[in-house]
Amino acid sequence: MRDGFTTAGALDTHCIDKESAHPLVVAALWLHDVTKADKYLAWAEHAAYYLASWQWHYSGGYPAGGGLEKIKYDTWGGTAVSTQHHHLDPYATRLCWAC
Repeated sequence: MRDGFTTAGALDTHCIDKESAHPLVVAALWLHDVTKADKYLAWAEHAAYYLASWQWHYSGGYPAGGGLEKIKYDTWGGTAVSTQHHHLDPYATRLCWAC
């Protein structure tokens, strides 16, 4: 909350990442369920916005006949792995599952 980012959940480096945002969202939602305190919903919302900043909010195109086009892979909702590793993964779907 103080610095506006979380660090090193997956890489064991001092690098901002998204993986450590997931437990913050889930814990805040659980705390809200137990206590009914609105501050926990606000904290969950802050962490969720942070996680959303890692997401692709568009569908990428692929060459016709290519492997990704054939399986209809969609980048929408995928997330960047980290600031050091710019790969695409489906990590944010885990958060949707938890909520």
